Amino acid sequence: MIEIDVLPSSSDKKGADSILLRFGTFSYDTNKNSQKVVLIDGGYKENTKRIQTHLDEFYDTKRIDLLICTHPDGDHINGAVELLNDKSIIIDKVLVHNPWDYSYTVNRKSSDNRTTANSIETRLENSLSSLDDFISKLDERKIEYKSPFAGREEFSGSIKILGPTKPFYTKKITEFPGMPDHGKWSESYSPEIVNYDEDMKHFVDEPETSARNASSAIVLFEYKGFKVLFTGDAGVESLELAIKFAEENNIDLTNLDYMQIPHHGSLKNMSKALADKIETNQYFVSAPSNSEKHPSKLLLNYFQNKLNKKVFHISTNTLCMSKNAPTRNWSSAENTPLFDKVQVLIKK
Repeated sequence: MIEIDVLPSSSDKKGADSILLRFGTFSYDTNKNSQKVVLIDGGYKENTKRIQTHLDEFYDTKRIDLLICTHPDGDHINGAVELLNDKSIIIDKVLVHNPWDYSYTVNRKSSDNRTTANSIETRLENSLSSLDDFISKLDERKIEYKSPFAGREEFSGSIKILGPTKPFYTKKITEFPGMPDHGKWSESYSPEIVNYDEDMKHFVDEPETSARNASSAIVLFEYKGFKVLFTGDAGVESLELAIKFAEENNIDLTNLDYMQIPHHGSLKNMSKALADKIETNQYFVSAPSNSEKHPSKLLLNYFQNKLNKKVFHISTNTLCMSKNAPTRNWSSAENTPLFDKVQVLIKK
């Protein structure tokens, strides 16, 4: 039995991610459940109440067996920071990157020879205050946490981390805000709204994302033949490395049931090669209900019109993906429409 709930965690203008899932044996008629509960990201601080309510009303539990923080941006971690203040919620284990563990390694990799391990730690504290709060609360509550590097598995392989690798992550730390190499990745684009033509170019030439987004944990959930790929805000480079890792370790990424479109459907986080290489039956994306930027209507049109796949856009309602689970009598999610006007990005 499987239930995966993509919660409506986005704000009116900004996207956010918060996903609860449980698998095992459970019922809505009794609290005698044999289940594992996983939370992937916490969204914004105001999303915490929604997580607590969902655990109570639908999962009938106050235990989270595993909490995964994909990366330290506020729209992914702030709700998890607030959740740790609720001592009634039992959290057994957390997967989160702790960049302070690698300050010496980062210092050696940095192109700025004036930096020291201490200065690296100070810069990280200034730019990653929410992550600092999160790890401090984990220490205070004595909750075990590990880094979500490629190769880590939980629950006998039902959760597999496909990326990032440790070398890739430590390289990206040097490009975080406030760090010596910050800004060297950036490309400048000019957005323009145009009429959609199915023969138009659907992807930017050199899609790039920020270092913090690129450091996102990429998570494969696989249980009794049901497979979902969670991508956080990962970019093309990190997703390509995750695919390579999967191929080298005989992890099958074909015939996924669902795949999360990374970074709330950003046009700068996907490429045609990726879209064609990862074989999924359906896509989902968490993003504001009325934004030209996220999710990219150009991408959504490509997935539906060119690849003939269903796409579910979560903004104000919960998307429940389930297998062999009791019915909740909810209405079915609707596939996104084909859009007449789309935003394209023109490189400056």
